[in-house]
Amino acid sequence: MTDIARFKADKLSENGMYDAANAVSSLSWNPGFAKVASASTDAGELHMFAVRVGQFDRSNRVIRTGFKQLYSHVWTDNHSALLGFGDGFLRLFDIRMPHECVVWFQDQKVKRIGSIALDPQRKFFVTFGNPKFSVWRCDAQRNFTFWFHDPNSVSKLQTDLDPWYKNDGAFL
Repeated sequence: MTDIARFKADKLSENGMYDAANAVSSLSWNPGFAKVASASTDAGELHMFAVRVGQFDRSNRVIRTGFKQLYSHVWTDNHSALLGFGDGFLRLFDIRMPHECVVWFQDQKVKRIGSIALDPQRKFFVTFGNPKFSVWRCDAQRNFTFWFHDPNSVSKLQTDLDPWYKNDGAFL
């Protein structure tokens, strides 16, 4: 990590490193805490860490979900992270209760969730993966309702050639 505010054109300064100890599959910023970033790992861990470069922060946390293939995550609010897994399940963890999965449900259209995009108003999110994408409606009470899915699928040849194929996208 490099503190861009202190970046010098002739050299890098104030560099720091966070070792997640596993393959990092997604990165995100927590919307309520400007200096807190998070990373998910293929091993099923959600790491939250302060990005104040050069400072040790004791608030670094690791949530061990107990599930492998954690490929994506998005913050639905300041304390809740929605996690997407390789088995097509979505699991919501609240960092105030880190050892307990609050909500879980399976996406019937996306077998491997490779990416999750949340709309700016936080009313919808999309799961992208193999072989399609799904749109979900969400509310403040943590209710998630299937709303729409990609009517066209990726060709069978594509998924046969690359079984880990995943698509991606974002709200404009």
